[in-house]
Amino acid sequence: MKTAVLLDFDDTIFDTLKYIRLRDEFYETNFDGEFKKRFWGYVDRYANGEIAMFDIHDVLTDDEINVTRNHLNEVAPQLVHLDFQNFIAKLDKSRFSPIILTFGEQKWQLTKITKAGVDLPVICTDVKNKTDLLKKWQQGDYYKINDEIFNSIISVDDKLKNFAGFDELANARGFLMRRKKIEMTASENLPSNVTIVDDFNSVKL
Repeated sequence: MKTAVLLDFDDTIFDTLKYIRLRDEFYETNFDGEFKKRFWGYVDRYANGEIAMFDIHDVLTDDEINVTRNHLNEVAPQLVHLDFQNFIAKLDKSRFSPIILTFGEQKWQLTKITKAGVDLPVICTDVKNKTDLLKKWQQGDYYKINDEIFNSIISVDDKLKNFAGFDELANARGFLMRRKKIEMTASENLPSNVTIVDDFNSVKL
């Protein structure tokens, strides 16, 4: 059996912070004040916890979404981290199965991943602590993911909260990706089977 390598997308594979900056600059130039008030009001409500999951389809019209997709199509391929591309190119596919495990609204997450040119299986979840999802997949000493059996899992994610309880999993290793930002607390909060890394170059399988 293989090992499932579960890869977060935003801020791990994809430079989401840079994309948001480019998107906002594009909106500033191409949309009017009414749009900006509506969009930024939605962003503020999401930031304040009034909206559980950011869904661009809830705030943009079909035409605005099409314009946004066209802009995404232009910028997304350049926002995939080079160290991820090298990591995937060197991955031994006979031993490891890479899968994107991403939190977010499915339609928009799949759009971002497709436009970025990342060709991997994708699982979208609304479970905020991904470890809770892994516990549901665990079947004793192995894992059942989309009807496929894995003898172990490796998780790469940029959010510490996604590793809460991770040391309770069997045959699991995690890598907390720092990159440019991290909500790091005291090191004792890091599970024993999770390692902090700066990028995919430091992920040792």
